[in-house]
Amino acid sequence: LCRTLKLWKNGECINTLRGHESSVVSLLVLPDDHILSGSTDKTMRLWKNGECVSVFSGHSDTVR
Repeated sequence: LCRTLKLWKNGECINTLRGHESSVVSLLVLPDDHILSGSTDKTMRLWKNGECVSVFSGHSDTVR
């Protein structure tokens, strides 16, 4: 099961990020237009232009 993260601008969905296997519970928009998301699947993902560019695993609990 893949969870989605929708990005909105002016009331319109501009992108859908797919990859986490459980709920996304944290999000950080970085100055260089990268997005960092944390999930109850115990991973963080780094996104750029709608694509997952890196997965950070090894956490022992939800990434908040």
